[in-house]
Amino acid sequence: MRQAALSALLGLCAACQSPVTATPASAAVAATSGPAAQPVRGTVHTVRMLLDNDGYRFEPSYLTVMQGDGVRFAMISGVPHNVVFDEQFIPSGSRTQLVANLSLLGARDLASPVVVTLDSTFTVSTTGLVRGEYLFYCAPHRSLNMHGVITVR
Repeated sequence: MRQAALSALLGLCAACQSPVTATPASAAVAATSGPAAQPVRGTVHTVRMLLDNDGYRFEPSYLTVMQGDGVRFAMISGVPHNVVFDEQFIPSGSRTQLVANLSLLGARDLASPVVVTLDSTFTVSTTGLVRGEYLFYCAPHRSLNMHGVITVR
């Protein structure tokens, strides 16, 4: 499943030739209904967002967490970055809770705000999420294959 989903995502990334426009945090839209945002209740894992000799990337790009854990995304280099969960590659029934959890960040829909300050971080809670694989990418660097997978167990 992971390889098939990732291959499909890479196909989308390779086909993406138009510029990607990120939405600023000031344009966040409050949810009017649906589940409440859930805080982190477990371990917090760190994923670094960076540009180095290996290119634009998330490190680690594959991460397995338990339901309730948090994933802290840390801006290291190569600004700007964000995290967008690809709706085509998240478990069925997980969208509304993921959107609610992301709303704690001032996020809009399945995208975190764009981060432009080095050493800044934001944390995404997996509390209440359906078990499975969540593929994500950096909108400003999607065409450069900056993507990853979080597996929630």
